[in-house]
Amino acid sequence: MKKLFFHYPDTALIRFKFSSVLQDSDQPLIYRIKTNKLDFLIPKQAVLLGKTHAYIPLSIYRSVLIKHTLDKAIKNPL
Repeated sequence: MKKLFFHYPDTALIRFKFSSVLQDSDQPLIYRIKTNKLDFLIPKQAVLLGKTHAYIPLSIYRSVLIKHTLDKAIKNPL
């Protein structure tokens, strides 16, 4: 797993373009972040909005990335 992410402190933030951050009016407390490889839900409280990007904690991104990698490995075993 060490090769999947850089060695940044857990207080670091990962940024996403606003076009990747979706909000549903039926669920106002949750954002959906959808990229080419990842698609996940995150509580609105964990997202910081900037002028052009949304930022999420690195620890949340790491857990989503690990889950995605494990799901992929289970679906496509060696």
